[in-house]
Amino acid sequence: MRVIHLIDSGGYYGAERMLLELITAQRAAGIDASLISHGDGGCDPKAIEQEAQRRGLPLECWRGDFFARLRGLLGRCDQQAVLHSHGYKFNVPLALLPRRCTVVATVHGFTELRLSRKMGIYALLDRLALRRLDGAAFVAAKVAADARITLDGRRYQQIANGIDAALPVLQPLPDSLASVIAGRDVVLSLGRLSPEKGLDLLLRAFARVSPTYPQALLVIAGEGGLGPSLRELAAQLGIAPKVHFAGYVAAADSLLAAVRVLAQPSWTEGMPMTVLEAMRRGTPVIATRVGSLPQLLDAREGEPAAGLLLAPGDEEALAAAIDQMLGSPQQAVMLGQQAQQRFKAYYSATAMAERYLAFYHQCRNRGRRKVST
Repeated sequence: MRVIHLIDSGGYYGAERMLLELITAQRAAGIDASLISHGDGGCDPKAIEQEAQRRGLPLECWRGDFFARLRGLLGRCDQQAVLHSHGYKFNVPLALLPRRCTVVATVHGFTELRLSRKMGIYALLDRLALRRLDGAAFVAAKVAADARITLDGRRYQQIANGIDAALPVLQPLPDSLASVIAGRDVVLSLGRLSPEKGLDLLLRAFARVSPTYPQALLVIAGEGGLGPSLRELAAQLGIAPKVHFAGYVAAADSLLAAVRVLAQPSWTEGMPMTVLEAMRRGTPVIATRVGSLPQLLDAREGEPAAGLLLAPGDEEALAAAIDQMLGSPQQAVMLGQQAQQRFKAYYSATAMAERYLAFYHQCRNRGRRKVST
């Protein structure tokens, strides 16, 4: 089977990590899987492209002429091929153009649903487009609900993210970052600096507890438009010396291995890859009850909780959870070990690839628009 994955990526976060893990696992299983990454004309190599090259994955980089390139691709792909889209920038045109091949999408989540916002308009177009594709996989049941699509186990499925079960070899952190975190009790945020991540709440919660812990440091690793306003808020709260904005960190797993706890106080999530990576490494997690995070971290029958969960927007509960992890190192270690055991049992990239292969077969010939002759 030939599978071509399509993405127009703005960074290297959860969706991008999931995608490269899936391609790697598919190729290990004998599937001819490759990646097409689109960007504006003249843009520099993207982070996902650099990582794909590092992994030795087949990669085609598109710059400009988007629709001409997409039409050409659809013209070349026969009925045996699968185009697998990741994001509205490919979903919407693929829903409109004639095709012979099977076209499916993975929906990682919606950052905005209000039609008064630009991203809410894009989300609406995306939800409409998903109904015209041959199938859609959702990383969480909540994401399918946001799309107003009923999961049927066939054309519309929930497929959990997965990552390589083997722990990556730890890479050196940048000297500037390594020196900042040395000897500190680090609370880490890792991901886009965007409103849905709840980083303003994290700053306020950290400000509540930081006086109790002189060695505590909040590290915010990632890029995004909220950077300046978050720095300003840290200064207003009087905690700027105890907050380090690290920017994009390529050695994310090494950073997870060096911190006390990962804090993920999001307002909305699908199934965040960062949390899976923390679970694999045994780093304890504080998160909100959104998306698939309860599935990942809540206690199950016969299994203890694999993380601390709280309601989105609850600053007091978030501060208490941070206090708990900083004040009880032994409990933090135990929680990390429980998370690691949960990961090993359920969330490998191999299992994810197997589920997607079955999904492709189920979606073939469903609602396909033929190329006109």
